Amino acid sequence: MSENTPGGPPRDENDPYSSNTNPGMPGPGMPGDSSVPPQPIPGGGFPAAPPPQEPYGQPSRYDEPVSVGQALHFGWDRFKSSMGTWIGALLLILLMNIVLGLIVTVLSPTYQYVIENFSDPDALAAVPQPGFLDVLLGFLAAAVSFVISSLATHGALAAVDKPRVRLADFFAIRNAGNIVLLGFVVGFISSVLSLIPGIGGLLSVAAYFFLIFSLMFVIDAGENAFAAIGSSAKLVAGSAGVVIVLIVANIGLSFLGVILCFVGLLFTLPVAYIAQAFVYRRLTAKAAA
Repeated sequence: MSENTPGGPPRDENDPYSSNTNPGMPGPGMPGDSSVPPQPIPGGGFPAAPPPQEPYGQPSRYDEPVSVGQALHFGWDRFKSSMGTWIGALLLILLMNIVLGLIVTVLSPTYQYVIENFSDPDALAAVPQPGFLDVLLGFLAAAVSFVISSLATHGALAAVDKPRVRLADFFAIRNAGNIVLLGFVVGFISSVLSLIPGIGGLLSVAAYFFLIFSLMFVIDAGENAFAAIGSSAKLVAGSAGVVIVLIVANIGLSFLGVILCFVGLLFTLPVAYIAQAFVYRRLTAKAAA
């Protein structure tokens, strides 16, 4: 049996999808009706939201091995998509370091003495010992230079997260205080190890090996400098083989850039930076899984 509703077709009482509400008006429980709360599913609780889509470049299975070849391919693809931005950022980083060096040269009494007596071998043989101002300028320059160099790592982490990067991504500096502290700590460790007779160079290489991801932990995870050093060493110790292959690949890319009249570094360094950020993200995701 059916009955007519004003302004609509006859309603079939046996039709479960039929409604006695006016057409165009939401019925109870329909979208747009705020009077009826979401109904719980059998067994309690509410329907779960669909799982989020994983961003491009993130692993679908965290137990899959991390591939340096895949990282290099990823790095090249992401570099190509923002080639102009990467080249411009690297040129700016180089320019800022040059300006920093010129400022230190102008302000340092020792550097001024060397410049003024550059053509006098006897005077150069009696260069005065660096004073307090020289030491202070050296520390400040090292700190600023480390922050400037970290801009490329900021860009690499952004390149892993999105297909195209902007120049602003390189200058979105995060955790700057700990970046400076990390620069001092790493520099101190390298200096002390290099003074050890016989094995100093080897120990410095080992330190670089275990600290390779420390800057990324400071920037990406917001850790303090000392925690980042520990996190990097722990991550590398668990994936030493992958890190060794990554370092060898990055050395190869740097060598390739150098033999291409150094201009090639504008193309090989971004790939190396992005590949390293890619491996870092894969290893940390795998460790957290």
